[in-house]
Amino acid sequence: MNFDMWIRALKAARASAGVSQEALAGLIKWSPSTITAIEIGRRRQTMDFAGAADRALDTGGLLVELLIMADQQHSPAWFAPWRTVETTATRLRTFEPLLVPGLLQTEDYARVRDTKDRDGGTLAFAPAAWRACIGQLRP
Repeated sequence: MNFDMWIRALKAARASAGVSQEALAGLIKWSPSTITAIEIGRRRQTMDFAGAADRALDTGGLLVELLIMADQQHSPAWFAPWRTVETTATRLRTFEPLLVPGLLQTEDYARVRDTKDRDGGTLAFAPAAWRACIGQLRP
């Protein structure tokens, strides 16, 4: 099960109920543009959305169950114990003493970080490489 299959199940449930995207939006109090974004895969579905769609389309909880299955199969195995923590968290923090988090990396920083040495090892963990990288990135 993947998210594309979930989207197909949502569309099939909506079609069998004879409900348009606009009508579903009115039933579940979500905007038509959000429903369109979810159905084309541009926006990630949520449990709240799946539950509301289940109730509106009278699918007996099918969409929620399929979303749980898709989410479990989509996540890496190491993340399984953290899944419940993430869903109940009000704030997520990260601590990386040696790396700049991905969304804050500049293109130059990522390029230097991913540079390989002559033996094929990554220079990212060598202090001299970090000093060189930081020196290159300063304005």
